[in-house]
Amino acid sequence: MDNNAISEENRFQPSTGVIPTLSPLNVELSDERLLPYITELEKKATTHWNKSDGTNLKARREQNIKYLFGKQLIGKDMKSFESEFLDNVIKESEDMLKALATSKMPDIIVSAGGIGRSEQRTETAELLTKAFDKKINTEEQRHDMGIMFRQLPAYLIAVKKYRWDASKDKMGDYVEEVINPDHILLDHTALTSNPDEMLFIIHYV
Repeated sequence: MDNNAISEENRFQPSTGVIPTLSPLNVELSDERLLPYITELEKKATTHWNKSDGTNLKARREQNIKYLFGKQLIGKDMKSFESEFLDNVIKESEDMLKALATSKMPDIIVSAGGIGRSEQRTETAELLTKAFDKKINTEEQRHDMGIMFRQLPAYLIAVKKYRWDASKDKMGDYVEEVINPDHILLDHTALTSNPDEMLFIIHYV
């Protein structure tokens, strides 16, 4: 398509041509400027989350994991008749709650939009609803949900990443991965937990 084909006069008019392949991440900034910027964001976020007089996220996670697996007394001074090992009531409760949480996956219902009734739109919505239901109610999804449900109380976050893998199958497909929360650094200036409202999310790979 000619670069001059789209102008102020015809930019809202339909046209025929070849759309060039676009990069999923197009940052109009040179690597020499982008890298220091990302490094500074990482430094500030790491300082914020791990401040000893503030959030102290790393220490909180380590303590949570100790309690989750009943290891909170290991390494402490104990009397000769006392044991470092405890009955892990917390983990037993977590196992029960995880089973309840993954026994019924959420329902995604697609409704036909637009003005008036359209048999084609209604049929498309029904097909999408069935496709989503089939995708969600799989053992893989339940397994991933179980892992994230276990990670959430200990790490305070749980992360599932969707990305495109061009090498999957013949035409490529998206893949889903549960990410170790220790490999994720969140935007420390975000006002909500919605990732779409965060300035950045760093994944250490």
